Amino acid sequence: MILGHLSRRVTTPLRLPSVYDFYGPVLAGADDRDDAPSCGLAAALGQQSLVINRIVADAALALLYKLFRNGGLERHGQWIDLARGLMTPLPIDPAIWAFLGYAPATPDEAAVDAPAL
Repeated sequence: MILGHLSRRVTTPLRLPSVYDFYGPVLAGADDRDDAPSCGLAAALGQQSLVINRIVADAALALLYKLFRNGGLERHGQWIDLARGLMTPLPIDPAIWAFLGYAPATPDEAAVDAPAL
């Protein structure tokens, strides 16, 4: 779950990268998967945990609440691993973003929006 600016046109000193900035190539290949709706509950649960939507929604709501209540954030997302019971925050830290492969847009790139998901 990541809260970020989708548009590369945002030119503030600290643009929050979006999920597309971190995982763009993976998301671009998502159309190659078989996303046909499953016919049964067992098949659907084999693809996704029953409670993941609730957990992601609660984490996103808590993040937005902190933003509106405190006027700022120390983190802008988190990874959720249900198998191990872990929730790892994504800090607002350009060094960590660089480690994840994100580089701020150049002036030429800022003139073009990121593809819509």
